[in-house]
Amino acid sequence: YNDDDDNDDEEDEDDFQNRDYDVTRSGVNYSNTVYTEYNYRFASKGFISLGARASHYSVVNDYFIEPRINLELPISPYFRLKGTFEKRFQPISQLVEFEDIQLRLENNIWTLSNGMDIPVLESSQYSGGLLMNAGGWTLDVDGYRKNITGLTSFTNGFITAPTNLTKGESSIIGADVLVRKKWNFYHIWIGYTFNEVEYTFPELQSTAFPGNNDITHNLRLANTYDDAHWQFSLGWSYRTGSPFTTVSDFDPNTNRINYGAINSERLPAYHRLDASALYKFKISSGGFRGELGASVKNIYARRVPISVFYRLDTNLNTGDVELNQIQQLSQGLTPNVVLRFYF
Repeated sequence: YNDDDDNDDEEDEDDFQNRDYDVTRSGVNYSNTVYTEYNYRFASKGFISLGARASHYSVVNDYFIEPRINLELPISPYFRLKGTFEKRFQPISQLVEFEDIQLRLENNIWTLSNGMDIPVLESSQYSGGLLMNAGGWTLDVDGYRKNITGLTSFTNGFITAPTNLTKGESSIIGADVLVRKKWNFYHIWIGYTFNEVEYTFPELQSTAFPGNNDITHNLRLANTYDDAHWQFSLGWSYRTGSPFTTVSDFDPNTNRINYGAINSERLPAYHRLDASALYKFKISSGGFRGELGASVKNIYARRVPISVFYRLDTNLNTGDVELNQIQQLSQGLTPNVVLRFYF
């Protein structure tokens, strides 16, 4: 938290008035849909599923066709290949909000499409992968690509733009890997996700930039021991820091804020180690039982910023308007104790 004790907790009222923008809308959408699906199973225990959905949305008075394909083929007793393709349309949009003070995507603003400044969302997704089950080991690998057009951003002064509502698109490339193994009472698994999200809003920035949810690497390690009376677990998680936009210059005379490239900086990587122990016991022969346990989250008490935003404050001593960067920190060392009874 980077702030001055002499600053109050309210933004300049004139600044709020200058940034007010009414996005109140009302509307009704009637949806009529027809769906068909064909499934075929091969002698090798593989299958293919073909489907299509046709919809009419009254809010834009148009028809939309959504094809879908799902395929899974065994290539050996232990390995299976899988692949999917689907196209989807959605007549309601969640606006991607870039406020000029709160830069992160925080407020959920939903609105119906109107076919003009708020188009119907269209997404196309392709995925393929490999599934293995052998000797108690499970391996699941998936790669995917998703393209979305018709995104709408509510800029509200975030950057020089001809209108408050701007149109854009996103491209997502990712992969998921899961490895799991079980030996009697002991279970271990490793999960990894690669995710690259890229936004393109030409009216906001001439070049593409990372999306608010662009968490490039996400790794999870966990192992548990679970028998009739005891359960122990130890897990570690790691993820890349979120992207954020920095302020390049601030003029205290005009309260004008100039920003750098959108989401061009990243917060520090986040990681933590968690552990727990649980004892299971019977209260009586009538089936009553209980559990007593304890856990500790973030054992090494590492705290890092998980979000950053900026705030205009008035210095009570000088009366000057100052721009402060506010950091929300991750949770520190957190112990927990639990006692449960089952009747």
